[in-house]
Amino acid sequence: MSWQAYRLLFRVLSPIHIGFERIGNLQRTRPYVLGRNLWAAAAAKMVLEGRVAGYEQARSELSGHYCFGYLFPTFPTETVFAPYYRGDGLFFGLDQGIGQREFEHRFLSSTAHTALTPVSRGVEEGSLHEIECVLPRTRPDGRLTYLAGVLFAQVGTSEATLRSLFDELQVGGERTYGMGRIRLESAEAAGKDIFTPLVPYLAARTLGRAPVMTGRR
Repeated sequence: MSWQAYRLLFRVLSPIHIGFERIGNLQRTRPYVLGRNLWAAAAAKMVLEGRVAGYEQARSELSGHYCFGYLFPTFPTETVFAPYYRGDGLFFGLDQGIGQREFEHRFLSSTAHTALTPVSRGVEEGSLHEIECVLPRTRPDGRLTYLAGVLFAQVGTSEATLRSLFDELQVGGERTYGMGRIRLESAEAAGKDIFTPLVPYLAARTLGRAPVMTGRR
């Protein structure tokens, strides 16, 4: 079986929560979208649109035709903010290298949520919590946030097919609150040099120093 790599670029339309761990009342997010999150979102779309009979068939078909990579925050034609380690700590963006604190300030925030009691419709005691998320616009300049990553598809897969499948998706958790909406902006076939900009990141993982964001994996 032969594969073709595609560079995917999504625009973030609403806050994204990729669940990680809970600390106190804060449910933290990963600062990127996992391949399995994209896979699950595509499977859900196939089911909702009636393309397949159920989730098992959707997941089976996707697994046989695609290999999903991670999606990292980015700006079009600029750096991809993938995490990596260097001697003085954790950084994001292989050519800019902004620090963890600056990255979190620019791309992450949290929203408050609570549960209501079914009878009085009042606030349920002890239910107040915060959900951390990747923002659709950065702080403080309000730039649109995009996600970039790599998808491997069977040779012969057209861009039209990719657009039909990935055009608009909801990824991650808290989707009932409207979170996780992304829209495909481009899907470009890539050559053998696709991983060249990621050499420092891949080397860090090979050396056993996989980027971790204060506990995020």
